[in-house]
Amino acid sequence: GKITSTLWPAENFMSTLPTGTVTFLFTDIEGSTKLAQQHPDHISALLARHNQILDQCIQAHDGFVFRTVGDSYCVAFHNVKDALQAALEAQRGLYAEAWSPAPIKVRMGIHTGAAKLETGPEGTDYSGYATLALVQRVMSAGHGGQVLLSQAVSNLLRNDFPLEVQLIDMGERFLKDIVQPEHLYQLTVSDLPSEFPPLNTLKRINHNLPINLSSFIGRERELRGIKERLESAHLLSLIGPGGTGKTRLSLQVGGEALSDFKDGVWLVELAPVSDPNLIPQTVAAVLGLRESPGRPLIDLVIDYLRAKQLLLILDNCEHLIDACARLADQLLRSCPSLKIMASSREALGINVEAVYRVPSLSLPERGLVTREAVMRCESAQLFMDRASAANPNFQFTDENASSVAQICLRLDGIPLALELAAARARVLSAKQIAERLDDRFRLLTGGSRTALPRQQTLQALIDWSYDLLTDSEKALFRRLAVFIGGWTLEAAEAVCAGDGIEAYEVLDLLTEIVGKSLVQVDESGEIIRYQRLETISQYAREKLLATDEAIHVRNRHLDYYLDFASLLEKDYINPYQYDIIDKMRLENDNIRSALSWAVENRVEKAARLLSLSSTFWPWVMMGNTSEVRERCSTVLARLDFMLGETPGQTNDLLKLKARILNRSSQALMNMGNHQASRAAAEESIQLARESNDTLTLVEALGSLGHCALYAGDPQGALDAASEGIEIGERLGAERELIWALDAMTHIYNLQGDDEELKKYFTRISEILKKAGIPMDPAYMGGYLIDKAVKHGDMDEAERYMESAMETIVARRDNYLLATLQSMFAHTLRGNGDLDKATFYYRRTIRLWQDRGHRAAVAHQLECFGLIALAREQPARAVKLFSAAEALREVSNSIRTPDEQKEFEDAKSKLQSGMDEDEFNKVWEEGRSMTMEQAIEFALEENR
Repeated sequence: GKITSTLWPAENFMSTLPTGTVTFLFTDIEGSTKLAQQHPDHISALLARHNQILDQCIQAHDGFVFRTVGDSYCVAFHNVKDALQAALEAQRGLYAEAWSPAPIKVRMGIHTGAAKLETGPEGTDYSGYATLALVQRVMSAGHGGQVLLSQAVSNLLRNDFPLEVQLIDMGERFLKDIVQPEHLYQLTVSDLPSEFPPLNTLKRINHNLPINLSSFIGRERELRGIKERLESAHLLSLIGPGGTGKTRLSLQVGGEALSDFKDGVWLVELAPVSDPNLIPQTVAAVLGLRESPGRPLIDLVIDYLRAKQLLLILDNCEHLIDACARLADQLLRSCPSLKIMASSREALGINVEAVYRVPSLSLPERGLVTREAVMRCESAQLFMDRASAANPNFQFTDENASSVAQICLRLDGIPLALELAAARARVLSAKQIAERLDDRFRLLTGGSRTALPRQQTLQALIDWSYDLLTDSEKALFRRLAVFIGGWTLEAAEAVCAGDGIEAYEVLDLLTEIVGKSLVQVDESGEIIRYQRLETISQYAREKLLATDEAIHVRNRHLDYYLDFASLLEKDYINPYQYDIIDKMRLENDNIRSALSWAVENRVEKAARLLSLSSTFWPWVMMGNTSEVRERCSTVLARLDFMLGETPGQTNDLLKLKARILNRSSQALMNMGNHQASRAAAEESIQLARESNDTLTLVEALGSLGHCALYAGDPQGALDAASEGIEIGERLGAERELIWALDAMTHIYNLQGDDEELKKYFTRISEILKKAGIPMDPAYMGGYLIDKAVKHGDMDEAERYMESAMETIVARRDNYLLATLQSMFAHTLRGNGDLDKATFYYRRTIRLWQDRGHRAAVAHQLECFGLIALAREQPARAVKLFSAAEALREVSNSIRTPDEQKEFEDAKSKLQSGMDEDEFNKVWEEGRSMTMEQAIEFALEENR
């Protein structure tokens, strides 16, 4: 553990050791134990020569050997280039050595990170576990003769790369005991081997399975049975009545099957979804997919899953059974490596489905009342585990074993029923719980104490739990049913207070309900939220609907979320304000529910809610543009009806209609339908003028500026945006003004007018700065990159792009990441830097492939083709162009006018420079390739 050296004078050693940010080189002989066993008489000489080669190369490049463990070296360097050269020279020396009787092959890993020198009782050593652990894992991933680098090292080398060296991108890899994946690169030179076996890394694990805070009890037989059926079935449905633990069991199976699915296990929660049409959108959101203009969302999901080896868990399908069946059938017909596991109260009913009926937990044998005998059954194990959690003083003894057995038998081993009963251990003994259950069930089953129907048992238990509440607790329990997907204390106080419950009482009442396991607490975020199991939520909704308070509670729910969105609206100026988007994401299900109620019962409030930027833009940014468009259409139809029925409210209704038309225009624009977007914007402008709604007029003129530009009318776009800016500046309407200013940046960017572009971009920056809102790096990145490129500073352009990418990667927004990288690659290609453009295209095409975005992949193939043409590789260019053309035909996607001209010019040049028969032959070869084959062909050059 001490730092030692035989290569430097002791008095100079400590003063020269690197500290702070240090580059480490770790080495290890592959198979050294086996070598020692096979060649015991020669191993000492082999190791001595190995040490001599490494010591010479390390000393020559100012490295410090601070630790040796057996044949492993741990070396520190002041900079990356010294470590790189030391590793290469050592590998060259080892490779050139005439080893006998067996070769010495050394694997090496290099990483740069934070580390400090610390002196302790055993000497001086480096501290910085994260850095040292990572470099150790990087080295261990390799093979003899291989040198692996971390992402940090690759980043440092980017601007100072040795000419003779190349890096092979090994992708993101999961290393043992390292939580986050690490992007690895292999160092290669022409005079050393470059082909090695696959890296010794863990399989990449992708999933969104929740962390279960409670223990998983029993179910060994069920787990084996489900896993066996899942091996041969593409669709496996876990069915059974509510409360039998279908969800918990499917999550356990999914967690244990992670290593079997290279593309992950993904949970789709369907309980909050009430509209069958939103199921594809819910699946797409889980997979991180965003809508593509002109394409049905289900096609995007299918394209994404088509080549994936993935397990999709559809949880709580019963209320959407027909739609779930159609979705599963569509996905499985198109995605051969996909498996689906569904949980439902009934089977989906399609041909490929295998059904597993989830039983209750095993029960005690009748007559066996000792503690040991009862605890052998799963139901008792679960009850005691949860009862001990509710009351640490709760003891399981021979004296109460009979009562615990009765509880398990009366509740028929239903997990949810047992958990609810166990919660009573906080205030009741096992005997008291058993007695109360006995009385209740006798009443509900006509005196029978045996063979209780499971659903009736669960209903009886929840009835019993509900009856144990005070009148005020019952009222709160019912009213909380209005929330979908969870709620905060503030929301509960605003919505559930009144009619006998004071706002200050809600906290105490909610605490009591939480303690009785009828509400769960979610402490994973900054603000505590509350939620319920779906079975209890359904029960509570039935109770609420059976009273005359349901309408009042839903109206208060609507008012609360309208006020919630309106409050956020005050600070919401820029669509890219992700702090507000994250807040709206948490309340997405509640906003949807409130809007649905308002559309049917309070149309004017529905229009107000939908017209808010804080409602509209987060939905768009979350990829829900089609849903927003449909909501706008419905509200517009209702407003038209009201305009015909209530002439006294005409002006107010016209204002609302103008606002919704503007939102509809913006939604259509984001979907790529610029003509329809323009029509909606023009109608919004007309109504805004008619109703004297100047704020909506400003924003609608900005909308017209955007869509007219991309509909091919730059002058119309300029006129609209200019008018919007003039009115907005006069009114000081900065929220609405910023949209018209944004339109101007698009107009002048396409025209190449840098001065005008800078003027409007600067004005946007001023507005945001005044409001205390930082300019979003993703929004700003495009402008700054383009500016740096036009000034010939590509290094600065790349720094701007990397800065923007840091923010985008932190958001996990791969769509925006791909968009930004594509844009930068196009800029590099236009500037003649084909090598760097290729580097970014290689990154980007994989992102588009993973998302199943065929139109974007087609454009990337065309860009690879343009680069091939520039490099005088005509046959390669033709094949890439024709593959892209075929892909565009399949996906029904078209090029922009500029893209079409560039494509036609390139194709014409290729046709004139090649023999006609040869051109046609290669063209057909490209058209015959699948998307995956075309991507591999595009990437194989200069791999």
